Amino acid sequence: MARSERQKNLPASEEVGAEKKENTAEGISAADVAVEKMIAENREKAEVKRDEKREGATESRSGIAPKKYDVRVGLFPSEGPVRGVCTVTIGGEFAVKNVKVVEGSKGLFVSMPSYKSGDEYRDLFFPVTKEARAELQEAVLNEYERQVQIHKYDAHQGSQPMQAEAPQGVPMNAMA
Repeated sequence: MARSERQKNLPASEEVGAEKKENTAEGISAADVAVEKMIAENREKAEVKRDEKREGATESRSGIAPKKYDVRVGLFPSEGPVRGVCTVTIGGEFAVKNVKVVEGSKGLFVSMPSYKSGDEYRDLFFPVTKEARAELQEAVLNEYERQVQIHKYDAHQGSQPMQAEAPQGVPMNAMA
């Protein structure tokens, strides 16, 4: 009877024992069998993880997984067309600096970081798809508007920077 046929007829505990006896008779030790088994299990686990990563990558490319933009805006005074400069973190993994909010003839728009090549400017970073561009612009402009509202609120409230108080018993001019 072939080895695999015998193992099918044995319970699981006897199957391992029979395999060890058979392999020992062939010159392979029980420790070697255990190591081979662990290697095979680890390979299977690695394949499962690799497949999960591939599935995750497919989902994010297809738009199922939402893209996350973390935008930090620095407001500029109203001189010139640039209204703010942003740093955009994409998915918590990539950061893009010098993304500008610019006032154009048709309203606000987002200008990507660029360099001058001859007489024209070329973007260093840019969304590839129309949908990605719209998502990025929406995230940047929403954060810009939020910062403008916060700035207006602070100006309206007349918030003044808090002055440091001297500890009791110490004159204010002694702290300088």
